[in-house]
Formats: sequence, C-alpha cells, structure tokens
Amino acid sequence: MKKLLFIILLFSTNILTFGANVYFLNSDTGYLYTNGQSFYSIQQGYAPVAYHIWADPVKYNHEGWGARFKDPAGNWSEWSQLSSPQGVHSCLRSGTWEAQGRVWVNADIYGGQDYWMYTNFTLYFYVVDNNAPAIPQNLSVTSYNGHPKLQWNTNTESDLEKYVIYKKESEEAGYQYCGETTSTSFADGTESTQGSCPCHLAYYKIKAVDSNANASNFSSVVSIQVEGAGMEKKGIVNNFTTDEYFLDDNYPNPFNPVTTIRYILKVSGLVSHKVFDNLGNEVANLVNEVKPEGIFEVKFDASKLPSGVYIYSIRVNDFVQNQKMILLK
Repeated sequence: MKKLLFIILLFSTNILTFGANVYFLNSDTGYLYTNGQSFYSIQQGYAPVAYHIWADPVKYNHEGWGARFKDPAGNWSEWSQLSSPQGVHSCLRSGTWEAQGRVWVNADIYGGQDYWMYTNFTLYFYVVDNNAPAIPQNLSVTSYNGHPKLQWNTNTESDLEKYVIYKKESEEAGYQYCGETTSTSFADGTESTQGSCPCHLAYYKIKAVDSNANASNFSSVVSIQVEGAGMEKKGIVNNFTTDEYFLDDNYPNPFNPVTTIRYILKVSGLVSHKVFDNLGNEVANLVNEVKPEGIFEVKFDASKLPSGVYIYSIRVNDFVQNQKMILLK
C-alpha cells in the first residue's frame, strides 16, 4: 500500500459552545490525513485504512476512542470501540468512503465532563481495487443424485462475491453461462448423468468474481458424461482436467472408418497432430495451429486407407506423445 497521509477533522458538541479538535493521525500529532486520498486494496481483497484518533490532552482528559466508516453504497459501520487510540478499518468496496471520529471526554478545562466529542465534518477518501481474485483451485465433477456436481476449494479473498460457472457441450456453441453460486459447489440440474445413451460429454470451468466486479482467470476444465446425443461418443474416459498435457486413447478402437481422438493442453501452444502408418509415413495432418488451454477432440476419417496399425502423434511446446490405433475394414 502507498504511504498513508492524513487529514485533521474538526468537530463540535451540542453540550459546549466552544470549538474543539479531533485528529485522524497515523503515529503522531504532526502527521495528518489528506482529504480525498486514494487507498489501494491488497491482494487479500480489502484496503486496510489505519488511523490514530487524537484530541489535545492539555484541554481534554479523555479515554475511549472510536471511528465509523460509510461505504460507497451509503452504509455506515458501527462505531469502533477502541481501548487505545489506534485502529484499522478494512474497506471491501472500491469507491468513495467517509469516516467520522469521536473521543470520550471525562473532563475538560472548560468544566465539561462525560460526553462524546465528535467530528463536525467528514473525511472523504477513495478505495481503488485492481486485484482480481485467485483462480479457483481443484475443480472436480462427479455424479450426484443423477446430475453433474462441481466442487472446488474456497477462495480466501475478503471481498469475494460469487463463483460463475460456464459449460460447453459442443465446439460450435463454445462455453456458455451455466449459473453462479456463493458456495464452493454447484449442481447442474439441466443435465442427467444416468439413463440410456446416446451420451455425450459436458465440459465445465469456473471463475471467481469479487464485489468490485474483478474476475479471476478461468479454472482448469473438467468433463463428465451426460445423457443425450452430442459430438462425443460414449466410452471415452471422462473426468479430465487441464492440469497436464495428455493424448487419450482413440474411440472406438479398432475402428472403421472414423474414430475420435481427444487431447488435453494445460497451456496454449502450437499443436501438431498427425497420423503415420507403421512404416513412419505421414498419412494425415489433423491439427496444425495454435490452440488455447483446454480439452479438444478431432475425428480421423480413414476411409481411403487400408486396414492396419497406425500411429497418431501430438507435439505441443515441449510435450510429445504417440498412441497406436487399429483400422479394421
């Protein structure tokens, strides 16, 4: 956080006819807040505003200090009940805040005693939040009561507001908004994980959003087999994540003449995905382009090739993997 500056807060009381001073300080009486100063949120999701309330001890015998803060939505906090002049308020929303202070005066040099002495105008300051929440971790999906259920670890940011879930069921449609929640689990009631096939895969990813509309990057992608016809074929192993590169077994295998191949990218990169015969001759170039992180599928049509064993290979960044498949006509 930037070095804090401070402002003097004047006040009056309806008990006394004279003016008196209450100061918002940091460490001593010569260091004052600047009205309208900006405070910056920390990665944990709040702006810590430290203050030191001070009244002239020559004029006032006082004990008990307090401050209250109004957020940008107009909501005042309760008065803090401090046993020492120092305090910290955690501001969770970006925008203009207001602060007021008070001290409890046991006695003063003018004969007054036992009263709260308040500031008579307000300190205005601005909270800036440029920190996005962390990416939700350990996303998983299971079948629960016949529906996909997502679960993940709790984010620790103080200003976290919600998690937003996105789903993809085909490459053409891409990821679509699926729902949102304030908890760390989500059941997709629109999909069934039981019943007869045809079946297909539903893919999910999530992001965290804070109270200032800052959003994290997307989590890893997970998938689960659900009821209904789709692009995918039943039988391919599900519950994949994008934690690592992976080239899956093709399905079906043996095949005639079309098979589906799935691969996983943990980060984006230039993908070279080819098929070779058992002599090492290239017979198909399936993919040759930059792809983002995610789970992908490609279909291989071998209708013009003879029966036999073929090798399909993927190269991306530093990752290389080969698999065998059998064309049986």
